[in-house]
Amino acid sequence: MTAGWSVGMLRCSMVAVALVGATFGAGCKGDESPPAATSAPPAEDGASAATTAPPETAVAAEDATPAPAPAEDVAEVPSPGDAAAAVEPADGDGAEAAVAIPPVTVTVEEAGEEPRRPLRLALEAGAEQRVAVTLELSMAMTVGEREMPKATLPKARLVVKVTVTAVDEAGGATYDLEIEDAGFDEELPDAAGVVARLEAGLAAMKGLRGRGAVSARGVAQTAALPTPAGAGPEVAQLLAAFRQALAQLATPLPEEPVGAGARFLVTQQVTQGGLAVTQTTTLSLTSLDAAGFAADVTVTQAAEPGAGIAVEGGGKLTRFEGKGEGKTTVAFGRLVPTAASSTVHTEAAGELGEGAAAQAMSLAMDVTMGVTPAEEATP
Repeated sequence: MTAGWSVGMLRCSMVAVALVGATFGAGCKGDESPPAATSAPPAEDGASAATTAPPETAVAAEDATPAPAPAEDVAEVPSPGDAAAAVEPADGDGAEAAVAIPPVTVTVEEAGEEPRRPLRLALEAGAEQRVAVTLELSMAMTVGEREMPKATLPKARLVVKVTVTAVDEAGGATYDLEIEDAGFDEELPDAAGVVARLEAGLAAMKGLRGRGAVSARGVAQTAALPTPAGAGPEVAQLLAAFRQALAQLATPLPEEPVGAGARFLVTQQVTQGGLAVTQTTTLSLTSLDAAGFAADVTVTQAAEPGAGIAVEGGGKLTRFEGKGEGKTTVAFGRLVPTAASSTVHTEAAGELGEGAAAQAMSLAMDVTMGVTPAEEATP
């Protein structure tokens, strides 16, 4: 699975956990609103937005100072005039919501065999790609003496159409995206109403359109996606989580040339419900040619012990760790990997409440994600 999608889907999983936990009585809450928007710099190519368009709210990835060492790189802020700076807000039924893109660090651990080549996207304006993204989640939770049996949510599925709108001289590109379909592929018992609430969030996403930009190395630059008018807090939480995935469609690539057998790490931090989790995705190339590469993927997730948890009555984390593996296939002429899959197992423990009211909490969660061409996906 790609690093960007993994981070975004982690947020979606944490939202689902929050809904299940709240129903179970744990009082967990996810983020109640998307990050505050910041205006993006205007394009300098002389084009102006239509007078009916809402104010620009796409935000650029954070800059890193001082400059990183050659083996690392972070999300760059686009320079005025290039494709990344030309992102305009998308049309939507509700207010435009920008995505706060977390900094990305790419570190090469093994450069691989000779000959080596730079890994760069080679996108063309007008190119279209349709992908099906799936998410499966199962979890078990214990709070105090109350134990919730393992629960499995239906497989969620999105069909996303991505169209490259412009490519600059450096190879960076802007794109439009549309969520053509969103929902569950199967029905499961839903006595607590959790599935129904998640399904409402997915249904609200169908038909949404957004825009974004990436560098030639696949690092997200800007992104924006509207929130449907009248969306409730739970729908807004799920939309905020999916925005993180949709804003990071491409796989971040290393700065220096690599060859077959190369290994590089992509490190990002995701925050949900007051919990900051650092995710490191390791890609080990199994094949490489001029058209793209295939890689085995491992994922690790960790949070600092003692971190606060955004729950009613307060709480803290004593342990959070996740491990997983998968595979991905990247074509340089496509923004999204042509195929990807991963399964991550996460375990967490902590306390909910404070003082005499504190209760021990433990959680075990399995998340399976996949990306396939939409025409090949089966319901």
